[in-house]
Amino acid sequence: MGSYHSLCYSCWNKLTIMLEIVNEDQDIIIKSFANYCSITSCLISDLKYNDKVENVTLLSKFLYLAYQDFAEEIDLIIPIPMHWSDFYQRKYNHIGIIAKKLSILANKQMDFNSLVKIKKTKKQVNLSKKERMVNLKNAFTMINKKNVIGKKILLIDDVVTTGSTLTECAKILLKNGASKVLGLTISSVK
Repeated sequence: MGSYHSLCYSCWNKLTIMLEIVNEDQDIIIKSFANYCSITSCLISDLKYNDKVENVTLLSKFLYLAYQDFAEEIDLIIPIPMHWSDFYQRKYNHIGIIAKKLSILANKQMDFNSLVKIKKTKKQVNLSKKERMVNLKNAFTMINKKNVIGKKILLIDDVVTTGSTLTECAKILLKNGASKVLGLTISSVK
């Protein structure tokens, strides 16, 4: 697959680079770097479940490429938070690590602490859009409202399927004073 800084030619050819908006509604515009495929799945899963933290460099570069259209619109980067029990089990928030690296590349402020996940939810993978929305209801809250008031926020996640997680978080941020929320993911199932 290449080194942790790049992909081999064969793997690049398997990617469908999107760099496009995959979801747009009243609360959030979501943009993804590439389609969800064996390459993005492997890179994300290996980081998430197999502690392949070396994948962070490449994944954050993917996000940085997709981020360029949003660059002027962003004040603050916030990763989708994990429930404390998932964090305890995994020992890190893979999205938080990728978002931190993106914040360095983009020279933007990062906030790990304002948006928190307070409800343990089911895995979303086999749920319909409606089931996902019910699953995520009241799952997130704000604890540092002052950090988001009047800010244009970029929410970071790994994969977007229906947009339910990003949309739910966007609603919380907007309700607590954010002026705009955009979403950015590594890959999209759409």
